[in-house]
Amino acid sequence: MNAEESDTDALIATLSAVDDPRTLGRYELLLPLGRGGMAVVWAARLRGMRGFSKIVALKTVLPALTTSPRAQRMFLAEADIASKIKHPNVCEIFDLGEDQGVMYLVMEWIDGEALSTLARACREAGDAVPHGVAARIVAGAARGLDAAHRLRDEAGKPYGVVHRDVSPQNILVSAEGAVKIVDFGVAKLTQRAQELTESGVIKGKVAYLAPEQVQKRDIDARADVFALGVVLYELATGIHPFKRETDLATLLEIASPDPAPPADVPEELAKILARALAKDPNERYPAMVDMARDLEAFAASVGCEDDAIAAFVGPRLAPLRAERAEELRRAARDADQRPPRPAAVGATTDAAIAAPPSKPEPRSRSPLWTAAGVLVVGVAIGAVGLRASQSVRPEREASPAPSASTSATTASTATAPTQAATATVTTTPPAPTASAVEAPSRPTATVARPSAPVARAVGPSSSPSASAPPSPPPTATPAPVASASTPTVIRRPDF
Repeated sequence: MNAEESDTDALIATLSAVDDPRTLGRYELLLPLGRGGMAVVWAARLRGMRGFSKIVALKTVLPALTTSPRAQRMFLAEADIASKIKHPNVCEIFDLGEDQGVMYLVMEWIDGEALSTLARACREAGDAVPHGVAARIVAGAARGLDAAHRLRDEAGKPYGVVHRDVSPQNILVSAEGAVKIVDFGVAKLTQRAQELTESGVIKGKVAYLAPEQVQKRDIDARADVFALGVVLYELATGIHPFKRETDLATLLEIASPDPAPPADVPEELAKILARALAKDPNERYPAMVDMARDLEAFAASVGCEDDAIAAFVGPRLAPLRAERAEELRRAARDADQRPPRPAAVGATTDAAIAAPPSKPEPRSRSPLWTAAGVLVVGVAIGAVGLRASQSVRPEREASPAPSASTSATTASTATAPTQAATATVTTTPPAPTASAVEAPSRPTATVARPSAPVARAVGPSSSPSASAPPSPPPTATPAPVASASTPTVIRRPDF
């Protein structure tokens, strides 16, 4: 069993406490892709509603390092740095999470291979990478690294990012010709160098270190320029300029003042290599963008356009891509047969969307709520009645209230069809006459029209009775006619 298989089994054992040990957060682990110094990279699947799914690359900390504070700091630093870089030549970060004690980083899926895999496939097939294609690939990587080097915070202060692990393993090339820089796990930020760097520890792969890294001197973006120059030399010639039989011998060769051996390449490309591989940082390209421009100019001079990468890489990676696609299909079928992991609280599933809304159960009402409802209804009825009584009060006050000695009677007459009706109110000595009270649908004052002339009621005194104010003209609807003895009917609203 190799180290990669051992780490995969260890991670599955770590996750075995749950129903689905191959799930981290929202992601299904499908297939391990590779192993680094502190992490394992997986092909994973994000599943959503209505059959949606997406393949992503998911990186997890090695099981042996899950409890290491230093490994966790480096993992979080990689997520922090890479997520801030927005460039087509840098692998995009989608998510950072932790589940069941395992931290994971979610990245975009690149349908391609590492540059180291492409170079090995070319060697096995006896093919040499064309110089123009090599220049185009390395120029794309230089553009991505330049974006990282120029990264600034909200105040405009440079982060001072140095990748420190530029190598063919961390440059991905897709079948469509896209070039992506990955793995900022050992990147250095000058703003936080003391937090992320241990004293006496060399970061990066030995064969791609810059002389100042080997000598433990301060480094900046020019250390990445040197490492990318080594990648270009190896890709264009098939030979590593400094690698020896042991790591110690390789480090001594890098640290020595001797320049890299001359490469059997065109003169313009040889000049680019000599400047990038200068042992003195001050003699190198000051920025990655300068190296990228020279490489693009060389590629154009030899007739190599942007689409040349896809034309060269596609056929040579086709067998590897087909094998990887079949492995993913098998892994996805196996994942579909596993029982689903219980959904998180608040999650929405396809079944929840497809199911019709259920009819709510009737709620029983407590006696307290019933009594409160009755009280509210009673108060409302009382308020309506009070308002209606106040609206009628002026009409009732216009007529004197009956007493034991007097009573108010209204005699209504009509002198002529064109004359207004008048009513005379007098006091009479006999017993009071009760007024009939009815409750029509709307308040009206009915005036009786007798056929006899106007009559005067004579009271105890000889003085004539006072006449009441004239009533308003009759409405369009004629009032019913009553006899002279019929008392006036005063109506009030029903409430």
